[in-house]
Amino acid sequence: MTRENDRRAVLARVADEAEVLAEQLRFYEDCVISAPADRSYDYAVYMTDPYADEQEFDRRFDEYVAGMEASLARITRAVERFVAANRAELIELGIDYLPGVAR
Repeated sequence: MTRENDRRAVLARVADEAEVLAEQLRFYEDCVISAPADRSYDYAVYMTDPYADEQEFDRRFDEYVAGMEASLARITRAVERFVAANRAELIELGIDYLPGVAR
């Protein structure tokens, strides 16, 4: 019984972590995809520096997009490590929404 409970605990942990990672991955993918079209960031720059010119808006926006891309790369690596370490559990749970989980 203890062994079965331990397995259930492991599966529950893997399922919870998979969901968190999937949410983070979706968030950063959406940010990177929509960032080039979302110039609302210009308003945020303007609010912090009303004298900023177009080049300053572009520079700060490029930094913002680069940060989102770096975050996406980090979470992608974390997902890859997680899938590699927990592939059997993910398959057992039927979790196939993370990249790299093959049934």
